[in-house]
Amino acid sequence: PWDAGRFAMVGAIQDAARNHGRVLCARDERGGCASCADVDEDGSAGLGGGASGTRGALVAVKEMPTTWACGSPEAFSFAHPGEVERPWVDIGCLELLREAEFPYACRLIGVFSGEKR
Repeated sequence: PWDAGRFAMVGAIQDAARNHGRVLCARDERGGCASCADVDEDGSAGLGGGASGTRGALVAVKEMPTTWACGSPEAFSFAHPGEVERPWVDIGCLELLREAEFPYACRLIGVFSGEKR
């Protein structure tokens, strides 16, 4: 489940009109993200490259309605057969890159669901 106390929203990065969502910038108050940028005292992203467990790191949050994403890759494919954006494939690719320790991809912290999204 979505932990509203963990992520403090900083601002919007971009609308994601295709999936009725948006990409937000948030501060991870708990930390634990090994590849997120450090955050300087003024709240801007630092250049340190991110330290494991950095509390206050800035992260990107992709928010989309659960009704659009569906409950599984199979359900999504059935509901949106012609859709070029495939959120479950994106999640799987990020996890595969993390497992391969590929250093040039966003690190997937998790997949969370809330009341509406």
